[in-house]
Amino acid sequence: MSRRIREAAEELEADAIEQARHSGATWREIGSCYGLTKQGAQQRFRTASKNEPTSKHKKSARGADSTP
Repeated sequence: MSRRIREAAEELEADAIEQARHSGATWREIGSCYGLTKQGAQQRFRTASKNEPTSKHKKSARGADSTP
């Protein structure tokens, strides 16, 4: 039971991160909500960023976004 609750919570969190990215939130802003660096947020929520728009958040060869 607790496993299903944890998985549901993680799915909701991933959806919220994806929505935030689509709305223009930077990885730095998301990271600050979690006490993480920009890079830490990117690593933790990598799957949530799979569908992020590339026109607004350009990626380098290493996958980092171009936001400050």
